[in-house]
Amino acid sequence: PRSSPTRLSYAERLRRRREELAEKRKREKEQPKISKEELRKHLEEYQMDLIRAQGGKGPPLPIPLTPKMDAKLVEEGVVDDLAALIAFHVDPTMPPGVIGLKSGAITSAADKLHIRLSGPGGHTSRPHRTVDLVQVAARIVVDLPVLVRSELDPRQHLAMVFGRISGGDTANAIPTEVELSGTARVQESEVWDGLAEIIDRQVEAIAAPFGAHFEVNHLRGAPPVDNDAAIIEIIESAASTVLGSEGVQPTPQSMGSEDFAWFLDRVPGALIRLGAGRDQHPVDLHSPTFEIDEAAIEHGIAVGAISLLHLMEQRR
Repeated sequence: PRSSPTRLSYAERLRRRREELAEKRKREKEQPKISKEELRKHLEEYQMDLIRAQGGKGPPLPIPLTPKMDAKLVEEGVVDDLAALIAFHVDPTMPPGVIGLKSGAITSAADKLHIRLSGPGGHTSRPHRTVDLVQVAARIVVDLPVLVRSELDPRQHLAMVFGRISGGDTANAIPTEVELSGTARVQESEVWDGLAEIIDRQVEAIAAPFGAHFEVNHLRGAPPVDNDAAIIEIIESAASTVLGSEGVQPTPQSMGSEDFAWFLDRVPGALIRLGAGRDQHPVDLHSPTFEIDEAAIEHGIAVGAISLLHLMEQRR
């Protein structure tokens, strides 16, 4: 006869589970871990690979070579059979139960910008014998947005902000290399198409008089999201039935950028601002302390479902 399996007591099962967890933690500690510096280096190398894939310095290349995943999906034909398309983006400036709508451009075009400065380096006591790359970098941060804007129609908007500057290791040595990374954003596609050429020209105007060698790389982003007016009208009517008229508000064009624009380049659709703000936590998007009010999820599902139903009714 077969013997029945031994039944372990709760205390024994607990002891074995603790041993398993301890062994797992031991194995995890023994695994090599990547440092923040190594991770940042890998990310930068990946970004530079994308830039090189686009041809590096010079005018942006056509859509098929853009590194944006949405553009690649469009080229693969994922939207070819769609009649309409909608998407949501949380907005911390509005409370849950409110959406923001806008016909036409609701976001802006944006490119990533990477500038590498190089020079002979030297001692900070003798800046006149070398090229002070830190000073050149500082001038680029301050002067480049102004100079680029001077070539644009004053009615056109430009937001050029640097999010990273890296160079040097000590206080008394002028570095041989300084890198700057940032974004350039404009609201009009026509301005976007010529932006890289203007930036290249103005970086040279700043860096060359100091004798600094420079390299400018542009990572092509996405055009403005262009909301279809007819679809916005349908969404406004549909959303009012679940949120009330006070729950549907106009929203301005932002300087943010969204890959969703590539979809709407082929299919009529709309990007909807979804209120998700918390009064006690007025934190902007992309902040590490940003926290949404999860009540927004329920409202987003309701607005999305009713909007799709209304759109399907229009297709009959």
